[in-house]
Amino acid sequence: MRKVLLITFNLFLCLELAAQPNYFSVANQKDFFSVTHKLIKAGSNKYLIAGAYGGTVIQYFPQVLCINNSGNVIFDKTPFNIMYNHNQVTDIIATSDSNFLCVGHSDGCDIAGGEMYAEKIDSNGNTIWSKTYLEQAYYYSKQFVLELSNGNIAFQYNKKILFLNSIGDTLNSVIIANDSVRSFQLTPDNYLLIGYYNKIERRNSSGSLITSRNLINGATNIIVKSSNEYVFNSGTILYRTDSLFSAIDSANLISVLNSILDIQPDSAGYQLLSNQKVIKVDSLFNPGSLTLVIDSVLKIQTLLVDANKLILAGEELTGNGLGSVEQHTIVKSYDLNYQSVVETQDVGVINISTDSMNMYPFDGITSNFKFNIYTTVKNYGIDTLHDVAVNFYVYPAVANCNILEVSAFSHQVNIAPQDTIQIYMGAFEIPFYHPTLNLCVWSSSPNNQLDIDHSNDEYCKVFPVTYIISIEENNPLSEIQLSPNPAIENLQINIPKLITPINISLTDISGKEIMKKVIDQANTSLLLAEINPGMYFLKFNFANQQVVKKIIKQ
Repeated sequence: MRKVLLITFNLFLCLELAAQPNYFSVANQKDFFSVTHKLIKAGSNKYLIAGAYGGTVIQYFPQVLCINNSGNVIFDKTPFNIMYNHNQVTDIIATSDSNFLCVGHSDGCDIAGGEMYAEKIDSNGNTIWSKTYLEQAYYYSKQFVLELSNGNIAFQYNKKILFLNSIGDTLNSVIIANDSVRSFQLTPDNYLLIGYYNKIERRNSSGSLITSRNLINGATNIIVKSSNEYVFNSGTILYRTDSLFSAIDSANLISVLNSILDIQPDSAGYQLLSNQKVIKVDSLFNPGSLTLVIDSVLKIQTLLVDANKLILAGEELTGNGLGSVEQHTIVKSYDLNYQSVVETQDVGVINISTDSMNMYPFDGITSNFKFNIYTTVKNYGIDTLHDVAVNFYVYPAVANCNILEVSAFSHQVNIAPQDTIQIYMGAFEIPFYHPTLNLCVWSSSPNNQLDIDHSNDEYCKVFPVTYIISIEENNPLSEIQLSPNPAIENLQINIPKLITPINISLTDISGKEIMKKVIDQANTSLLLAEINPGMYFLKFNFANQQVVKKIIKQ
């Protein structure tokens, strides 16, 4: 079994947008592999994305991340309180009390399945309630959620609809046709519409079947126009039907689209998302003359129409030596004539260096490889670079088929066009037993925007390993303990084996020294209230020994 060692994040993304500019483009820095499921409006100039993101295509975790349209993080939260393989937030809705309800699952990357989850949060990302349901979740499944008119909740997963009260307690459940649900909607008269891979159904609010219609290509992307008018697609065929699913209008758009991934209504018709393009059709499903062709490095999963804006969400397929492992979440807006911002940001990696490449004996079979890593990035764009994400992976695989991937973010830098900067990514220790180490670093999200040229993103370098046969003495600095980490205002430093004096220095991710002091007590408090949130490195020096520990300031 392949295991993956990584630092990961997952997704439900809240964007708070200013009135200007009219167009925005955001590339989220904090992920390697992301999956986008749903984009909704959440009040004036706010949008939510439900999905997941993490380390690789086989391991990702749920998370709630709120950012503004400059890419700045407003809050960062993991829903469901789970950290296992293959976890996702698969759906999110706005509730009648101006909060939000998200659902998803954890399955351990196993077809046998895991638990189901639901969590209600407020507009600041605070948990109102969170529930676990010991029901089997298949790794390929997608869950949906609706709020009924009485405030109860319909939670669809696998072959069931689980009915909950307003605080997530189970009331009862109903078995449905199959587990391949593609769309789950509520009508104004409180009926449930379910689109499957081979049919569409209407059920009452208790889950009892009222009527259904078989469709060769099923029903996807159901839009409820009224109690007696629905629009949905079956493959490339658009249907407008009554509540008995009798066709009022239909049109096969195979000549202009090879698929329909999402549908959103606008004031005069519908916006249709297909593979790598968006087209507009009128209310009778006649295609217009405009086509939005999507860049091949963008994998758009969903869209939303908000007044005169078209908003697309998905992933930026930047790629590295491992294929599509680096897959950053992106959000981009257009007007309804498909005009948008022109990206001008471009960053690349031009060198990797280390000041230690030592292998220490560990358990007689494997060894621990300890190293510091620095990378040099260049601003190839036309604007001054203030933010950049740099990520690295170790390859060939380390012990037990692990691939080590680590992401670092450099903020408050000023790199003029064509200038370079060296970024300290940190000190790392991993199990490893290979005579050489192939270290690859790639960059992304310059100024939290899309990178216009991915050809210069990645740089790889082979390093020989120096083996240390024995260690004369245990380093007493290795027993230093830090808490809490992450920290908000104060970081407590505990030295079990008191040795004094110890010189400490705090540096940011670029290597800039933020503070330094001398410790002469076993327990010391370090004040962090005045420094900006982010990742830092705390270096401890005693005699000729050194330990570097990573800390997070929230």
